[in-house]
Amino acid sequence: MVPAAPQKSKKGLIIGLVSGFVGLLLVAGIGVAVWMMNYYVSKDDYQKAADSFNKIVDLDSSVGSLSTTTSSSPETLDSKFNELSTQVKGMGDLRAIQKDDKLNKLYKTFKDETDRVVVFGHAVAEFIRAADDCKNVETKEDVPACVTKLRAVKDKGSQAVTDYAEALSKYLEDATNGKLNSSAYYDATTKFTNDGKSLKNGYTDSGNALKDAINAKLK
Repeated sequence: MVPAAPQKSKKGLIIGLVSGFVGLLLVAGIGVAVWMMNYYVSKDDYQKAADSFNKIVDLDSSVGSLSTTTSSSPETLDSKFNELSTQVKGMGDLRAIQKDDKLNKLYKTFKDETDRVVVFGHAVAEFIRAADDCKNVETKEDVPACVTKLRAVKDKGSQAVTDYAEALSKYLEDATNGKLNSSAYYDATTKFTNDGKSLKNGYTDSGNALKDAINAKLK
């Protein structure tokens, strides 16, 4: 008589199924943890981004309108624009900015505009230093040294300020040679003012877009 085949233990089968199910739960749990770590952004994260942006707004209001920054001291301008650059750069380290694709894109645009404004601000500060030195010009022999300082502003990297400094340099040189082209200098001044406003508008518009996107996440 052929012996009956040994029956498999139902207990072992159940344990195997339970172990497999637990293993699947563990894997699923790890997947959730990985997603949370890499993609999840909480309301608190968005609030931190909003708080950071509000600090930038407060700082920006103390810098003043870019079209009138020549009335400020160069030391104050350098300090404020350095602080602005630091604040905006620090905002980029926040989780909401890094993990939210839309905010990240808007932030990069805002930072690019901020960088342009900061370069402009430092160039204006350098222009003010050079212009202050030019106030001591008394004879035509003093003009070349003044012009050299004005034209050195180009090293600060702002085309708008470089063009303005060049126009003033040309105006002084022409005046030294008996020519007075006030209209050309007036045109250069108008262009400088408009360039400053254009930079300010780009900075403000990109900042408002970022602010609105952050606030939308907090509703």
